[in-house]
This record gives sequence, C-alpha cells and structure tokens, in this order.
Amino acid sequence: MKKYYNPETKNLDIDCYCSALKLAEPQSVFIIHACAHNPTGGDPSKEQWQELARLFKARQLFPLFDAAFLGFNSGNVDSDAFAVRLLIEKMRLEAGVCLSFAKNMGLCGIYPCQGQSVVETMANNIRQGERVGCFFLATSTEKAAMKTQ
Repeated sequence: MKKYYNPETKNLDIDCYCSALKLAEPQSVFIIHACAHNPTGGDPSKEQWQELARLFKARQLFPLFDAAFLGFNSGNVDSDAFAVRLLIEKMRLEAGVCLSFAKNMGLCGIYPCQGQSVVETMANNIRQGERVGCFFLATSTEKAAMKTQ
C-alpha cells in the first residue's frame, strides 16, 4: 500500500487502505499495525477496523500484525489490542501477531543470557540476529497449527 497518509485529515487514508484490500489477491499478506500506525501515529476507528475486518475476511487475506506500540495510542495495552481481538476472536481469521516489547516495555536490544558469560551470549545472539520478542500465529484448524510449529 503506497499511499497511507491523508494530509487533509492528518491520519491514515482509510479509503486507500480499503482499496488496497479490495484489489489484493486472495491469500495476500498485509503487514498492519495493531495501533499507533507508524509513521502517521493514527489508527482506524473501531467502525473502520470493523470494515477492514470484513474486507480481510471477504477477500481471504492474511493480516500480520506489528504490535510493537500497544499502549502508546490509548495508554492502555488492552484497548490498543482491539484490532487483533476483532480479527482473530470475532471474525475468526487466521492471523500473525508480532510482539517485540521493544517500544512499550523498553526491551529494545535486550538479550537473554543463561548459563554462559554475558559477553559471550550477547556476542552470539547479536551475530545470529536474535532478540527478545514473540510471534503468535492464530490458525483455524489444529492441522494448520501443527504445520506452523
């Protein structure tokens, strides 16, 4: 999606967003921000998220949420996870959710260390590109879930 900012509303260009979903091939993956859209900082309203959710379902699209900014928009992590819950729990869509905790918990560049020297562990982790974070995948069947493990 090339155009995502509407200078008149100083927010996301929701019409462009919907058009991109309508034109996408089924099974296309869309990387979307759960909240606090980067770089605009704006979010779709709950009504707009419901329209986007309908389009994701109707077009058989795969939402991949970047949820690094939970809590930044409303001040409440639970409130900012509205879109994730809507698409996965209410619309029953398969989706990916990437949580880094880098922004909202200050864990950017934190490396887990256990058993080895801190310096050795950090050096190994940095070389491998390993960082603290989580990736969740919601699937519609147990068979699909087993394939992703």
